[in-house]
Amino acid sequence: MMPLDVLQQFHSEDGGDQEMETILLKAGAVRSMPSQFASRNDELEDFFKYKKGRDKPSDVRTALLTVAGLMLAATYQAALSPPSGLWQENKFNEILPIPGTPSLASPPSSSRNEHKAGTSILASRKEVLFIVFVFGNSIGFYTAIYTIIFLTSGFPLRLELRVSMLAIATTYVSAMYGIIPGPKTTLAFVIFSSLLAISLAFILKLLRKMYYMNPITRYCVDLIKIPLTAKVHSNSQ
Repeated sequence: MMPLDVLQQFHSEDGGDQEMETILLKAGAVRSMPSQFASRNDELEDFFKYKKGRDKPSDVRTALLTVAGLMLAATYQAALSPPSGLWQENKFNEILPIPGTPSLASPPSSSRNEHKAGTSILASRKEVLFIVFVFGNSIGFYTAIYTIIFLTSGFPLRLELRVSMLAIATTYVSAMYGIIPGPKTTLAFVIFSSLLAISLAFILKLLRKMYYMNPITRYCVDLIKIPLTAKVHSNSQ
């Protein structure tokens, strides 16, 4: 890395960066080429990635438990406070009463102008987007629970921990059940959650096997790094 690159990455709080940059430019300092930044980015990635023999398993487990705990909290909070919020009042389309009969109200779930208090606003406005949110959030929630249970296997009080995980999963399903307005979507969520909780371990093992054995799968996953590297290049220029 060139001196100007170091100055750009490590800013001082006394406001002397501009003066230092002026001195370096007068001395003929130049910036690195984008390829050098890419090399630097690869070095940082290699430095922070897990290396067997250098990193202790206990430290790695602690880091994974921290990330899994954050994922569990984020997905659980999303169930309690879904995007766009919840309806605060009931709204049903009234049916005009027949003379001599009491007034009736019908709450068909298919009407987009009707809603119940406590249900998701997003589900009433954009049902497809809400379904994507529910399924994606549930996958993240159950995967975080599985990760925590997997990393704490063999721990003391693991029975109590698994009972608490089961209780949290039950409250999650209850919360999602309460904010879903339509019976069809609710039934689909219950079936999906049940199947996911039962088969998640098998699905993750299968995906892990596909990733490590199939070069095409690994190539597709590694493509995610390309936009990140390009962003580093654009920010550095």
